[in-house]
Amino acid sequence: MTNILGYQLYTLQKFEGGMEAAFEAVKGLGIDHIEAWCGAVPDDPNASTSLDDMRQALSNTGMQLTCGHLTVDEFDNRYEAWRDLLKDFGPERGIVLADWIKKYEGRVCSLHVNDANAEVASTRLGEGSCGAEEAIRAAVDTGVDTFIIETMLTRDNVDDIKRDVEFTRKLIG
Repeated sequence: MTNILGYQLYTLQKFEGGMEAAFEAVKGLGIDHIEAWCGAVPDDPNASTSLDDMRQALSNTGMQLTCGHLTVDEFDNRYEAWRDLLKDFGPERGIVLADWIKKYEGRVCSLHVNDANAEVASTRLGEGSCGAEEAIRAAVDTGVDTFIIETMLTRDNVDDIKRDVEFTRKLIG
């Protein structure tokens, strides 16, 4: 089975020109999967991006969806609790994500790929204090097959994101 490299839908919401333009930019990075997440697309037809618009953008660009989060029902109910848990027990408290991935081998189906440090909320992959490279390697070694790029994409940072995509692609094979 081939590993899947996808891009997180939520992180495309600020891309200039709308979702279809964002999907084209993601395709330019060599990625053809988008991670589905209901919170990124309102079901209100009067919203700036509706489900119908999203369906059309996916169709027009040939993008595929992949699942990298909890189920839709679980995510809506658990997001705040998980955020709080990570704040309380995150990397600053000594948790090493690679160790947890190994500990729960067979139970982790996907990994969101990003990096950060105490000074900056988002850094280039492998340059932060989160141990992104070690976590990706542990995920590959334990059978994880879906990797979701989770970095806000804009026209201004496409080249930086391209570097992160290549970094990830080399690690996942």
